[in-house]
Amino acid sequence: MDKPYKHLLSFTVICLFCIFGFSCSGNYDSQKTKNVTKTKVVDTDIEYMVRVSINDDTKMKPIHDKAEIWFKGLGSWFFKSELKSGGTVKDLGKCSSDKTVNLMIYPNSREGEEISIPIKMNSEMNPNGSPRDMITIDFSDEYFTVFGLPVKEANGKFELKYNR
Repeated sequence: MDKPYKHLLSFTVICLFCIFGFSCSGNYDSQKTKNVTKTKVVDTDIEYMVRVSINDDTKMKPIHDKAEIWFKGLGSWFFKSELKSGGTVKDLGKCSSDKTVNLMIYPNSREGEEISIPIKMNSEMNPNGSPRDMITIDFSDEYFTVFGLPVKEANGKFELKYNR
């Protein structure tokens, strides 16, 4: 065999080893790579902003003046006075990832019904809050709807509807 062909043959063999994943050392164990599992690292020390948007679509039955959202440990939000041109947004505070917490809603003040909305933030959400990760509460005359990714994460449903 001529020398140029010998080098070409060697180069071709090396390329085939690289392309098909063979080891040149001869002690390659294909079972080692088959049992490798990928692990997603989640930092549970990160806290995620709980951002809530309120929309007022009422016409005949206005939202109670003392309607309230209570987030345990972070205080209350009496949002009626902040509803300008139909809506308002507020960052209520931060909670840990992958932990279900309850957002308490009092649509007719504390004298009325207490509605507990389980929410859960996850590691794919923005720690500083974002429109995509926001909880939205839409009030109409007949009902109010609570929806958003934190609602879906805790309940399996993107939207929860309650009679007023």
